[in-house]
Amino acid sequence: MDRIKGMKKADAKRLLFFHAFFWAFSNLINPITPAMFLELGLPDYMFGVSFAAMAGASFFMAPVWGRLCGKIGCTKVIFIGFVTYAVTQIAFYYSVTQAEIIICRLAGGITCSAVPVATLAGLINLTGAEERSRGMLYYSVLSTAGCAVGYSIGGFLGSISIELAFQIQVVAIFLFALILLLTVKDPEPAWEERSLPDQKKSGSNITVLLAVFMASVFCASFATTAYDNAYNYYVKEALKFPNYYNGLIRAGIGGITLIVDFTVGAWLMKKTEVKRSIIACLFINGVVAVTVPLVSDVPAFVVGNFIFYAVNALYLPLQQTMATEDSNKENSGSVAGMFNSCQYAGKVFGALFAGFIYGAGSLLPFYSSGIVFILGAGCSVLYYRMKKGELKSGQRGDKGRRQILL
Repeated sequence: MDRIKGMKKADAKRLLFFHAFFWAFSNLINPITPAMFLELGLPDYMFGVSFAAMAGASFFMAPVWGRLCGKIGCTKVIFIGFVTYAVTQIAFYYSVTQAEIIICRLAGGITCSAVPVATLAGLINLTGAEERSRGMLYYSVLSTAGCAVGYSIGGFLGSISIELAFQIQVVAIFLFALILLLTVKDPEPAWEERSLPDQKKSGSNITVLLAVFMASVFCASFATTAYDNAYNYYVKEALKFPNYYNGLIRAGIGGITLIVDFTVGAWLMKKTEVKRSIIACLFINGVVAVTVPLVSDVPAFVVGNFIFYAVNALYLPLQQTMATEDSNKENSGSVAGMFNSCQYAGKVFGALFAGFIYGAGSLLPFYSSGIVFILGAGCSVLYYRMKKGELKSGQRGDKGRRQILL
């Protein structure tokens, strides 16, 4: 039994390693994408449209990848995601028109969404209820760290050659796809996908409860994406930051978020009620997002963004823990697919909103992000109250049943 537990822990660590790697190299091109679009003479809204195309395809594909995890196994799904995403990046490099870029971003969204869905499903399979919150924390932290490393490396490579950045990205992803297939195996045979049992058994109340929770996930994803996309374009278009400087700032942000997640984030998960902590996290995100654009001094603006991303790093592991707390091997693919799909929906509308509203005012996406974060906090308050009421109702029912038996 201890040996099986040890094997599962080793497989979970490998999954997290490859997940972090994918986040790093899939984000390698992001800091130089605004420069590419400016060189091609594309309109401002294209940065939002291209991201929305990618996120939109991910939204539709996330449930499909979740079901495939149940049929062929999580590791094979991750391998497929690695290989096919590398192919789409080759096509993206050679794209020059708006139509070509949108098509390539759609293909990129279809392929890259396989990795987070399958990784999340795999972690649910490999961890017990007690270990899951720690697994979700590592999942979130490594995503953030990988993203920061990718932005940092990509920014420097882009300053040398955009072509070189694409070449390194594609070769590295192909290479690690092969290593993944040789070193990581699914711990058990592929299981048959089943529907989420709670939804079928518990009736409309659970459906409403789930909808309220997913609304908070959507709002947080929408707000984060709108802010992040506007920030990436703003520092290039308005502040005229070079590619390597943007990458350097992202690396610093990644370092700070790592520290925050492993200290404040870990404390929130161990010492507080997650369902209450998420309310404060989203509300603080909203306040900071609205406040940062009010700062006119450039160094102070950069510091303000460091604060925003540090606070922003806290909410995702809390939401992931809430989403997976009742999950098991039988429904992990469904849960991972549903959660990621809702996140991608927020990314679609957040990117589109930021892209189009940026033309009306470069600071409007930041203000709007703050408002949506506060709406997400409101949804979390409602979810907490409904969940608390449901537990009290269940306790009264148990007490009544015991009295009848007596």
